[in-house]
Amino acid sequence: MRKAIAETALVAIILAVAGGLVLGGVAYSVIGKGRGQVDLNACKSNVALAIKSKQFVNLNSCFTRDVGTLDYSGESAKYTDEMASQVARYLYECRFQFGELGGVPWKGDFFNGIDACFVCSTFNLPKDEAGIETSDILAWMKRSKMTGGETYYEYLSKSAPGANPEFLFTDAIEPNANKVVYVDALVKGTPYAVVHWASTERRLVQVAGGGLTWSGVESAESGYSMVFITPATNLNKACEITFTRYP
Repeated sequence: MRKAIAETALVAIILAVAGGLVLGGVAYSVIGKGRGQVDLNACKSNVALAIKSKQFVNLNSCFTRDVGTLDYSGESAKYTDEMASQVARYLYECRFQFGELGGVPWKGDFFNGIDACFVCSTFNLPKDEAGIETSDILAWMKRSKMTGGETYYEYLSKSAPGANPEFLFTDAIEPNANKVVYVDALVKGTPYAVVHWASTERRLVQVAGGGLTWSGVESAESGYSMVFITPATNLNKACEITFTRYP
């Protein structure tokens, strides 16, 4: 049986937006607060300490940014660039906090790894336009450079399997079937979550003679992590455990 509760590394509550996200048949409601209360450097330092200490340091400096509706000038000609720049920024923030450190801040359970997600931010598209194709967002990322000269596309692809940037927009993950379902467009009326996804590798297997031994690496540096956007109501298709922490 998969583990059903989170460790005390975070205040573990199920994300709910737009009337409540349903996971496991139970609906939870969370009200986020202002977008100016998230300290990216504090979170990144906290994650680094949690990894180094093999998760004995709790994560208490990482918060979910409740963006609300993305900013829009109302000019249709600027819509794609305005949406893509904000989406790219929130993906960047998530990878900056969790994806640059070479490890994950959570353990698997006693017998199995787990797929755990921290929701870095949530957002909705403006109501004035129909939505935006993910291919248009990726095209913007390819031509838009960050401060260090690297494009958003180059930076964010590092958190995608096989450097496949399509993974940045994910509808569902099916690890047992080695399958990922992608999102082709972001649409208005759908709440989205920007998440750091961690697959831990702390697991026991039975060996000859009936004994148990560790499979994979036991250390905190084990596991694999990615950053992507998914419809908030689909988080249960990607994460066994969802962490949010609002200021």
